[in-house]
Amino acid sequence: MTGAVAALRAERPGVRAATRSTIDQVLIVPRRAGLHDGLELPLWRAVADGCDDDPFRRAVRAAALPFWWSGGRAGQEAMPELYRLAERAATEDLPGDAVALLADTLGALADKMEVFASYGKATASSEMPLIAVFRAVRDRDPGNARLQSSYGDFMRSLWNETREPRAFAEALGGLRAAIALRPNDSHTFYDLGRLLSQDGDRAGAAAAYRAALARNPRLSFARINLAVALKDLGDLNGAIATLRETVRRDPQFAVAHYYLGLRLEETGDPDGAAAEYKEALRINPRNQNAARGLARVERRRPLLARLPGALAGTDRPAAPTEALDLAALCYQPFQRRYAAAVGLCELAFAADPGGRAAGASARDPKLNTNRYDAACYAALAGGGQGADAPAEPSDRAALREKVRAWLRADLATWQKRAGSSSGDDRREVVFRLTRWLDDSDLKPVREEAQLRALPTDERRAWLALWADVTEALAQARTPPPPPEVAPPPRERK
Repeated sequence: MTGAVAALRAERPGVRAATRSTIDQVLIVPRRAGLHDGLELPLWRAVADGCDDDPFRRAVRAAALPFWWSGGRAGQEAMPELYRLAERAATEDLPGDAVALLADTLGALADKMEVFASYGKATASSEMPLIAVFRAVRDRDPGNARLQSSYGDFMRSLWNETREPRAFAEALGGLRAAIALRPNDSHTFYDLGRLLSQDGDRAGAAAAYRAALARNPRLSFARINLAVALKDLGDLNGAIATLRETVRRDPQFAVAHYYLGLRLEETGDPDGAAAEYKEALRINPRNQNAARGLARVERRRPLLARLPGALAGTDRPAAPTEALDLAALCYQPFQRRYAAAVGLCELAFAADPGGRAAGASARDPKLNTNRYDAACYAALAGGGQGADAPAEPSDRAALREKVRAWLRADLATWQKRAGSSSGDDRREVVFRLTRWLDDSDLKPVREEAQLRALPTDERRAWLALWADVTEALAQARTPPPPPEVAPPPRERK
């Protein structure tokens, strides 16, 4: 390694700079099998430092790389030094690539707002001092596309946590400014797609992901996110074709196989889904999502043959778990029998009144509760969607009443945890309730145009529920003040 550093130092300055920059870009990519196999962080950092004469760039590398290579777990430890370096970058004339590396790290940390809050600077808000520093860094060099892009993605992460309009506007402005400065940068289009997707603009997100792929066809995560956007737009076949293209281009990408398995489940193809989950597990045996998907497919495979009988009422589920799995099958796009799914959930809840409703979702344990799933099914049927939606307005109103009761029951749990002193509790509340505000299944009882068509009293009840959801989210996003510590007792003389 010493010889390699000596050889690099003997090269022309441009060669040293290109080598250093390439190493930095490789090292700040989160670890991935096949890309980082055999890379040793201390050795590669030593090479980068060895051909780098700038002390600020070396300091950024020392603070940033442990964060990237820990998968973000070192954020709390890295924050004080990163903040100090950011304050210097706001006022000193420092190397642009070092500031951009620092900006990328701060942008990644924006996904961990708890780090900011616990560092004691402010609650998560577009006015927090760290963001003012970041903004000053960007404004000192407005023609730096990478800084504009990093700032835009930083604010995207903040907006996803806080939903502050200013954060969204600055995220969109930063990303668009970066695209204007560097129109062939695929990663900025990818980040724009993420922002638009989180805002519910699936068509805009799909266009941004396509633009990213036109500039870099090997950007596999953009293709996966494009498939998600297409599915949300109702183009399941397009989503599957996009995922098949992803695994063709990158057959060792376990995540793509997992997502393809999800989509094949939705077409009623358990064999194809199981094959994709198995391939994902072959590539990465620790992929818990694929393991859960495979177990789910194998559990539901025999239920597919029984589904017609369950729908006709001639084949009664033997257990609450069977009823919930049958309900989940009814929900899939190849069935779209949302009203039947509601009835099956009610059978499960009645058979196990003590806890099945509040248990982890049979569709996906990470998403929410079985009660939340039932609310989604009822919202769709109550909004007139699905193959078995009731025609009578009174029947639809009865379904919507069930939605509100189920959501209220779950909301009571999240409201209690929103004020918890535990950061994990509050993060879970943010995750759950943010989904409530984004989930397209709940549009019939959440979107303004849909609510305007409801009777006045019902509309008021829904507006009150969504106001309570927003209030609980705001509480969960605001860490409680640290407990007061009593001064030590004075010693008597």
